[in-house]
Order: sequence, then structure tokens, then C-alpha cells
Amino acid sequence: MSDFLLTQIINYGAPIVGITVLLGAIGVPVPGTLTVVAAGAFSSQGILSWPVTALIGLSSAVIGDSISYAMGYYARRPVLKRFSGTSVWAQAEQSFHAGAECPFSFHVFW
Repeated sequence: MSDFLLTQIINYGAPIVGITVLLGAIGVPVPGTLTVVAAGAFSSQGILSWPVTALIGLSSAVIGDSISYAMGYYARRPVLKRFSGTSVWAQAEQSFHAGAECPFSFHVFW
């Protein structure tokens, strides 16, 4: 998969970087980090234009995060309607609330 993806980045350039980052931001398990690192390496070698690649990558990440948020926002009610009465849902809520007292972890390093 990695060799195939690297070849596609060289062949198609910034659009394949954008598609991979977009899918990764939505939640599809694609190698988004590998794609960004490879795009940076190819940009430093002059194979890709770094301003275009950076703009497409950034905009793809923002659009993908927005799509992911919208999916959760609009799917909330049907998911709650379907699963809220089950024992597994109650157990998940209890587990979530047990660890939700403090959202930050404070550590002292001496």
C-alpha cells in the first residue's frame, strides 16, 4: 500500500494528497500521516509545489473535519433513538462518566 501511495503522489501530485487527507479527516483508515510526510519530502525535492500542496492539504483537513462533525451532529438523534435503551449503551455511558470528572491531567515533574 505504501509504495502504491507514494507512486500515486508522484504521478498525481497535490490532489491525491488532498483526497487522502480528506478521507483520513473523515475517519477512513488511510495513511494520512505518511501522505503528508511524503508530500513534504517531495516538496523539498521540488517534485511538488509546496504552496499548492500545503493549501490543498490544509483545506482538505478542514473540510474533512467539518464533514466528520456534521455526520456526528446529524446522526446523533437516530443513534440515540436506536441504542439509548440497551444495556450496552448504559454501560458505555457509565464508563464515560466515570472518567469524565476532570478533562485535564495534572502532573508534577520534580
